[in-house]
Amino acid sequence: MTRTLTKSSRLALVLFVLAGCARTASAQSLDDGVGLEVVYTADLAANVAGGVDQGVRYLDNIDLALTLETDPLVGWPGATIFLYGLGNQGGSISEIAGDAQGVSNIEAPTSWRLYEAWIEQVLPGDRVSILAGLYDVNTEFDVIWTGSLFMNSSHGIGPDFSQSGMNGPSIFPVTSLAIRARGSISNRLIFKAAILDGVPGDPEKPTGTHIKFGDDDGILMAGEVVLLLGGDDEWKTEPSRFRLVSRTDVEFFDARFAIGAWKYTGKFVELRDPRILALTAPSTDNRGVYALAEWNVLREPGDAAQGLSAFGRYGIANDRINRFASYAGLGLVYTGLLPGRDHDQAGLAVASARNGDPYLESQVVFGELDRTETVIEATYLASVTSWLSVQADLQHVINPGTNPAVSNALVPAVRLQIIP
Repeated sequence: MTRTLTKSSRLALVLFVLAGCARTASAQSLDDGVGLEVVYTADLAANVAGGVDQGVRYLDNIDLALTLETDPLVGWPGATIFLYGLGNQGGSISEIAGDAQGVSNIEAPTSWRLYEAWIEQVLPGDRVSILAGLYDVNTEFDVIWTGSLFMNSSHGIGPDFSQSGMNGPSIFPVTSLAIRARGSISNRLIFKAAILDGVPGDPEKPTGTHIKFGDDDGILMAGEVVLLLGGDDEWKTEPSRFRLVSRTDVEFFDARFAIGAWKYTGKFVELRDPRILALTAPSTDNRGVYALAEWNVLREPGDAAQGLSAFGRYGIANDRINRFASYAGLGLVYTGLLPGRDHDQAGLAVASARNGDPYLESQVVFGELDRTETVIEATYLASVTSWLSVQADLQHVINPGTNPAVSNALVPAVRLQIIP
């Protein structure tokens, strides 16, 4: 799992997987109990002004996912088995841009790993499900579906949450074992709770798959409540198999609101001015809360899939332990903006992460830092075919890394995505 592939062998593997799975992936569906998905994503990004250095970086991501429904396969109702392999390679664009939030959400150490491996059981009554296994908490918690268009990592999960913990929470690219419960009272209200290993993987081994329980890991607890409004037409025409209960279900809405909270039980050293000699006991108060909303502002007549959508998110974390005391993000996405391009998407978003006072004090010996890093992103995704999309992206990073010695960065990028 930890061996690094050469560029030529990796390219051969990509071509083989895409060619071999194209017909299989498109032909198979969960109707016969088997679902196979192959996705290849590649970014070509450059830092053309400001930042730490100018240059060009290439990075890519391969997703291989297998879904097995046990009812049609072996007569076991309500259960789903999911296996997910992840491969990454390439350079670091954030290394030369100097940003802290992550201008590419597929940037990761070069490695192949088992990313997710879980089983989910929907209980009788179709109102509660239990999931256990290797699990990405960001697939169901702190998710903004509208924000998935953007390349900046903060629109996938807020940095107040994503940069917490000893090795981050259980998210891309390193996950941990977890137990998750999810329930729905109606097609409008969803409750979710999860308990995860507090330190995903092995911090000393950033590549490969490592499931390790350290004595001081503790656990990460997360909870979220989601309210959906509207979406009546979609519910009537495309009812989910278990409405809002399973990880594989689809959420239909005109507006979506969520409130979540997280807490680690492990011990963390508090941030403080290193010039002040003080002996303080490690803290077990590493926690945060967030709220998010997304809604369809305008739908084009005759095609509900086209129109303008908006989203916003705000989150806070304990600034005595975490660098980012708060984060705010918002964005707009228009689907079908240009005539004859019904599936294309255009977007504009802002992501702003704010350093807490304790972090600024802890860095005082290294020089004064700015308070916030703000990224303005404009993007356009063109659906070339049913299996190919090309996305042009431009990010303006204000105060990269909150380091006043680093000038504002300008990062253009092109993303290619193939989904056979």
